[in-house]
Amino acid sequence: MSRPQNAGNREALLADLGLAMRRSGTQGSLLSNAVAARIGISANDFECLDIVNLEGAVTPGHLAEATGLTTGAITGVIDRLEKAGFVRRDSDPTDRRRILVRPIKENTQVIGTYYQSLQQRLFALLDDLATPELARLLALYNDVNEMFADEIRDLKERAYPPSKKHRTKPLPAKGDAA
Repeated sequence: MSRPQNAGNREALLADLGLAMRRSGTQGSLLSNAVAARIGISANDFECLDIVNLEGAVTPGHLAEATGLTTGAITGVIDRLEKAGFVRRDSDPTDRRRILVRPIKENTQVIGTYYQSLQQRLFALLDDLATPELARLLALYNDVNEMFADEIRDLKERAYPPSKKHRTKPLPAKGDAA
């Protein structure tokens, strides 16, 4: 494991950590894009499939809310994932009017093969950490994920000033007319 150059300077270390987390997010996105291309679906569809895999079963409405896509766009995503053999639509046993989107495990398991090398390398990096350190790292990741979810909700609910270069009018806040 490499040691940070600014280990003695807290402010510089925090700045470096922020950059490292940003790079990690970008690299994770690029890896997801590469895996999506390998299995023959779009990066956007792959992210939706990951949500379905993580949750086990979701309604199309939940998927739309989680991704910020319209329900019409989500219908297209589900159609493409179903055609590719990664998900199926089932009736909700508690409300037959609702549809649940479920992963087809035998087909989605192939995705894990693209992450085996990364997982092995990651576990080798983590081998030097004691169990309490691993628990702290897990807690940190869970907190970071919750912060991301909060930021996504904030972006959806709050109007932000537009960039003068890229937008001529502000984005509508949630509930505002577009």
